[in-house]
Amino acid sequence: MGRKIGCVDIAIQHHKYALKIRAQDVILQSPVFSAIWEKSTDDERKEVLEYIHKIDIAALKQWLKGKELTVRELRELASHNHVRNYSRLSKTELMDALKEKGIK
Repeated sequence: MGRKIGCVDIAIQHHKYALKIRAQDVILQSPVFSAIWEKSTDDERKEVLEYIHKIDIAALKQWLKGKELTVRELRELASHNHVRNYSRLSKTELMDALKEKGIK
């Protein structure tokens, strides 16, 4: 006989699902995602939408890692997020400054 699912099990499953949705939402709301989404092709967007519908956070993160912002795009993000002296910073310094501002 199989195990009966109780209220506690349902609550745990619901909580795990809610955490996955929240993690995905954090990624989708980030300015970096928006910037990469703007320059992606239609095929890439379809691929990402599949990840979103499946709630595949690992695949979504992997897609973001595969796309890298240029220095110009990083400076634009830094400008919109009030990073001091953003125009003088190198690419790695810009990335660090944006991470300090909470932008991934």
